[in-house]
Amino acid sequence: MMKTDKTDKTAKTVSLVMIIMLAAKIMGLFRDALVLRAFGTGPAAAAFTFASQIPRDFLDAAFASAISASFIPIFNTYLEKKSKKEAFALANNFTTTIAMAATAASLAIFLAANGLANFWLADEAADTIALATRLLRIMSITILLTSLAFSLTGIVQSLGQFTIPAAMSLFSNCIIVGYLLFFGNPGVAGLAIAFVLGNIAQAACIIPPLFRRGFRPRPFIRLNDPGMLQIFRLMPMVLVGSWLFPINSLANSNIAARYSAAAMVQLRAANSLYMVAAGLFTLSLTNVLFPKLSRQAASDPAAFNQNLSAAIRAALIFLAPIGAGLAILAQPIIRLFAGGGEFTPADTAAAAHALRLLNIGIIGFGLQAILSRAFFALHIGKIPMLTSLAAIAINISIAIPLTPILGIGGPAISGAISITAAAAIMLALINRRTQILNRALLILIIKIAISSILMSTGVIISINLMPNAHPLIKTAASTFVGAAIYFAAAYFLKIPEIRAAKSFISGK
Repeated sequence: MMKTDKTDKTAKTVSLVMIIMLAAKIMGLFRDALVLRAFGTGPAAAAFTFASQIPRDFLDAAFASAISASFIPIFNTYLEKKSKKEAFALANNFTTTIAMAATAASLAIFLAANGLANFWLADEAADTIALATRLLRIMSITILLTSLAFSLTGIVQSLGQFTIPAAMSLFSNCIIVGYLLFFGNPGVAGLAIAFVLGNIAQAACIIPPLFRRGFRPRPFIRLNDPGMLQIFRLMPMVLVGSWLFPINSLANSNIAARYSAAAMVQLRAANSLYMVAAGLFTLSLTNVLFPKLSRQAASDPAAFNQNLSAAIRAALIFLAPIGAGLAILAQPIIRLFAGGGEFTPADTAAAAHALRLLNIGIIGFGLQAILSRAFFALHIGKIPMLTSLAAIAINISIAIPLTPILGIGGPAISGAISITAAAAIMLALINRRTQILNRALLILIIKIAISSILMSTGVIISINLMPNAHPLIKTAASTFVGAAIYFAAAYFLKIPEIRAAKSFISGK
């Protein structure tokens, strides 16, 4: 009974986090749609896409992984084996150190803005490069703001609070959407300032739940602290091991920009939708799972293996139909998301093409995120590090020669291939420790494949029955049909998780 209660509690937490994140992601899509419709793929859009992407992906490469995958395992070890007072002291020490490093990084990006803009947008007009430089300087401060938000989020998640962290981007997106809606002719510089204000709100919303749990910010730095030394030993491999998605994103954006500035904006539009589809379930699951895996890795290996296996099964069950459905519905979804205004039908077609190719890697995206955190929880950073480096090399070596041939499809397909390769390598390696690749998993994959094929057939028929329908109606109706077919097929094929979900819902 105890085990079932804990499982139900975890499922409820993941479900609640997913609902909150879904609201935040929808608001984020609405934000991006307003930006695309206002600026299209012209010079202002190219400048803003560059200026918003550089701090975000730099942050993901340099700080986000250090916070989530280096700090959280050590902080949870302190909570388990030492006192809360000592854990909070470590958190203050780490947060202050990250804030100082992020301040230096923000300043470096500010000073290097013109050089980066000239490199990224080499073929664009001088006015576009000047605008991109100004926007990047405005948005460079977001590295510091988001680093603080991530640091505080790692603390509050380890203390069992997941809902406020999940809603952080909702606060941020509401500010940006408010700016876009209430200013009839939004200026792109004002948009950059709105993003900065949104990041301030994002960091501020974490403070109240931390105070309720007894944490008080007391800045100090003691780099030779034993806990900090543990973090520093883990951090280099964690940093490199977490580079895969942000470095690939930066590389592919640059490759697309050299093909054309419009291609860079189109790829960003496709990536926004892809991250909602791939990231909603994956991030909801890993945000809840990682602190738990970090505790179990040290104290309960059997529970660690069980939770990891359950996470992998869940990723396969949910991401396979999401990827298939999104690939089939790419055109109406992109048209619904960004079509109209300055974003032309040609832009819509190009972004939809990129989205279809990106979706080839959706299962790899989910598995790679889960498995890298499993290795980090085990304090094994070398495997994600080497795998990440190999996958980045695969991505760049494929994207550069394919982009002149396939256009925007080059970086899209290379990203999908590289992240799938990374997931396959890590899955094979962790299987040596956990034996999760077994007959039951193979049977599950076959059942998922059958269910996904039936679902795809139903979605295609549904679309063909509504050739002239509005994109919203076409997307909603086809999604409903596809989901019904998939879950019905999965239920009759006796996939345990689907049957358990049906029983749980019936019981409520």
